Amino acid sequence: MNGFAWHRKPISFDEYQKEMDLQAKTTKQEFEVNISDDGKKITIPQETIDALYGSKHLSAYNVASDIRKFEIELFWKRAGFFWAFITVTYAAYFNVLTKIYFKCESEHPPYLHGTFPLLVLAALGLFFCFSWLLANYGSRHWQENWENHLDLLEDSVTGPLYKTYKAKSYSVSKIAIAAGWVVTVCGYGLVLYEFASFAKNKFDKGIHSFILTLSFAIAVSFALFAYSHLMLGNLSDSGEVEFQRKKYEEEKS
Repeated sequence: MNGFAWHRKPISFDEYQKEMDLQAKTTKQEFEVNISDDGKKITIPQETIDALYGSKHLSAYNVASDIRKFEIELFWKRAGFFWAFITVTYAAYFNVLTKIYFKCESEHPPYLHGTFPLLVLAALGLFFCFSWLLANYGSRHWQENWENHLDLLEDSVTGPLYKTYKAKSYSVSKIAIAAGWVVTVCGYGLVLYEFASFAKNKFDKGIHSFILTLSFAIAVSFALFAYSHLMLGNLSDSGEVEFQRKKYEEEKS
C-alpha cells in the first residue's frame, strides 16, 4: 500500500506572494476600473470584491495574528509547566539534604553532600532547567515565525502597523531566555558539586577524584550539547526570513 512522504522545500518571496494573494489589492483595483456597462461604471460591493480577491490574504493575516497571540500565551504556560517541575525537584533536594543528610550544627559543613539521592535530584533539576531553556528558544522561534508572516501580510490590510513601533526596549522573551541560562548554569554547578563530593566520599583525595570529576563534567557538557541539537528546530541568527513548505509526494512501494 502506497503512502505519502514529505520533505521541506524552501520558497522564494515571489512564491510566498503568489500563495498568500499579496497582489490581490492591485487585481481588485483593475477589476473595479475596467468593468462597465454601456459606458457607465458598475459599482461592485466591497464585500463581493473581498470575497473574490481578498479572502485568502485577509484570512491568512487573521490566522497569523491569532496564532501569534496563542504562541505568546503558550510561552508563559510552558514557563509555568517547567517551573512546577523545577520547584518541586529542588524543594525535594533541599528537604532530603536537611532532613536526611544533616550531620551536626557544630560540624563544617553541617550537611553530608555527595550522596546518590542528592546527585540524582540535582541532575533531574538540571534536566528540567535546560529543557525550559530550550523551550524558551523554541517559543521565541515560533513567535518570530508568525511575526514575520504579519510583516509580509499586513501592508494591504492595515498598513505597516505592526512594523511601525516607537523604539527599542527590553525583550521579555530574551529576559526569560537569560533567566533560563542563569538557572541552568546554577543547576549545572550544583550537579558538579554533588558529583565532586560523591567522588571525594568514594575515593581518596587526590588526582583520581579530580580526573573523575573532570570526566563527569565533560560527559554532562556533551550530553547537554547533544540534547540541545536533538531538540533543535529551524533556527537562524542571520535575521533573514527563510520560509519552508512541506511538499507531499506519493511514496511508491
